[in-house]
Amino acid sequence: MRWTSDASWYATTYQVITRSENVTDEFGNVTGNVTKLLKIPKGSSADAMNILGLVVFAIVFGIALRKLGPEGENLIHFFNSFNEATMVLVSWIM
Repeated sequence: MRWTSDASWYATTYQVITRSENVTDEFGNVTGNVTKLLKIPKGSSADAMNILGLVVFAIVFGIALRKLGPEGENLIHFFNSFNEATMVLVSWIM
């Protein structure tokens, strides 16, 4: 993969807009013109990740593990241990 400056591998696409503004002095007289580039995200909600689907899946998966009873306890313990390890890593980073 070739690295480019346009960052085309990100999920969000941006539109660059050129905006000109007048520069005034303390008396309100126009002394010049400044051009600014604004980077505005564009796209629809269909382009974004489906967070609601992920949350619903996690809840239903947790309910299914609880319904398994003692057979699902090993997997529940695994996810609890995984969560603790992740929290340790986050505390190291922060």
